Amino acid sequence: MIVKGLLFILQRLFNGQRKEDIVSIDGQNILDHIGLEGTISSQRTNGFGAAINKIQHELVV
Repeated sequence: MIVKGLLFILQRLFNGQRKEDIVSIDGQNILDHIGLEGTISSQRTNGFGAAINKIQHELVV
């Protein structure tokens, strides 16, 4: 359920954004901004960052 929620956050964040804006997003700042930094496990935080990196990589390639 947590993973679905984190992916929903990414969907809402990226939807309608320009490629350049998505590529410049820092996942850690997102979690800090919405108040989740420190409240979810480091494993989930790392997974969230990895999902962002994967999306950004796919946009650049």
